[in-house]
Amino acid sequence: MMLLAALVTALVAALVLIDLFGIHRGHRAPTARNEWRTAGLYALLAIAFGGLLAVAHGEHWLGIGLGRGETSLSTKEAFGQFLGAFGWQLALDLDTVFVVTALFVQFKTPRQVQHRVLLWGVLLGLFVRGALTATGAELLHQFPWSRFVISGLLVLAALRMLVIRQENLDPSSNMLIRMLRRVVPVAPRAEGAALFTRVGGRLAVTPLLILVVLLETADAFMAMDSIPAVLAISRDPLLVYSANAFALLCLRSLYVALRDASDWLRYCKIGLACSLGYAAVLMSLPADMRRPTLESVAVLVLSLAAGTIIGIGTKGARRDVSPLGESADRVAKATLRHARRTIALVVGVTLLAVGVFFVIAPGPGLPVIFIGLAILGNEFAWAKRFADKYRAKAEEAVEASAVAARKRFRPWVLIPLVLGTAAVFLVAGKLLKLKPHQVALGLVPAVLGQLAWGYFTFFRRRRDGEGPPRGDSTQP
Repeated sequence: MMLLAALVTALVAALVLIDLFGIHRGHRAPTARNEWRTAGLYALLAIAFGGLLAVAHGEHWLGIGLGRGETSLSTKEAFGQFLGAFGWQLALDLDTVFVVTALFVQFKTPRQVQHRVLLWGVLLGLFVRGALTATGAELLHQFPWSRFVISGLLVLAALRMLVIRQENLDPSSNMLIRMLRRVVPVAPRAEGAALFTRVGGRLAVTPLLILVVLLETADAFMAMDSIPAVLAISRDPLLVYSANAFALLCLRSLYVALRDASDWLRYCKIGLACSLGYAAVLMSLPADMRRPTLESVAVLVLSLAAGTIIGIGTKGARRDVSPLGESADRVAKATLRHARRTIALVVGVTLLAVGVFFVIAPGPGLPVIFIGLAILGNEFAWAKRFADKYRAKAEEAVEASAVAARKRFRPWVLIPLVLGTAAVFLVAGKLLKLKPHQVALGLVPAVLGQLAWGYFTFFRRRRDGEGPPRGDSTQP
């Protein structure tokens, strides 16, 4: 399965590179007509690949459909699920047009480089969507009851699609952007379509790379809604991932043709929200009550058609409220507010418990505890007061621990620390007869905690007057 997913990734990546350095070479602004042709070519390639994948399922080439967690499908069933997943993913990703348009306006991106930015983002999006697909499929296989949790999240996603008109696109609030700026400098202006440049002889990133990261961050949040919906149609991870990859490539090519149709797409969101509600019902059904793929495709087509008809009949309506009207806007916002508080409570308390565990086990316990308090503090006043009261003391304790570690150790101490932790978890798993995924659930957070501790200790700029960390010759 991993090998086949890697082959799909390599195929789509090759198409991206051909598009970048062949079809759209020369940094010319693409026309809508040409982009429709390119997207149509990608759609034909997707159908051809889906047919090949369906035959592989029917004939069990390379053991497809016979592995753990895989479903044995006939050629016809596999092809139908691929086309259904491809269509659903393509439709649900239409919402990204609003985010992409807002980002291009905010960064004042020239039209002749917009297509290149979108295609570079495809390469990052493949890995993000692959990880989300594998995680969702594994959860559904290992914990069948998780389908009810995913159904609830799909309902919330439908409400959010109706209520939220624009995602948070502020670069200063994006954690990945802040981390990137700490590692490498950012050039003051873009240089053509380059993602990297040199400033003062040092490697630097251009604003276009910041734009790509922001784009993929927003896309990842949206994929958390669309991928579970597609998993409600097909539980085969390879089919879902392949459909995702080709849908992502097609939609990025269609952006030029769709960016001027934002009014029409806004009302299509009503139909897409209804489709997410239908996907929530599908996800909650047991395996013996699964609905035919053709029915799911029909629901999607009818939902989009209904949204289009509403859009035609409501020209000139207000854009600052839900397309369904002010009353629906108020109800949806109240529902989302209560759901957000519940999710913040669950996630925050879980992080507090993990942080307490990290205090006595390998990993930075105090930072994890305060991340949990920060999440709780967004919704609960008591958590905010507690975090504000003890934040300074916690930061002093963490910094003192880092200073002591720097005096005694070198950065390479992380290697035996991580390897030793992995050995402990593996031995404990053997003794307790745990399954590999159960061992991984404990090992991965511990290792990530150790790596975070190592970053803050050895590589972050110091605030205690000792000078820059080892390996950094620049002054703070």
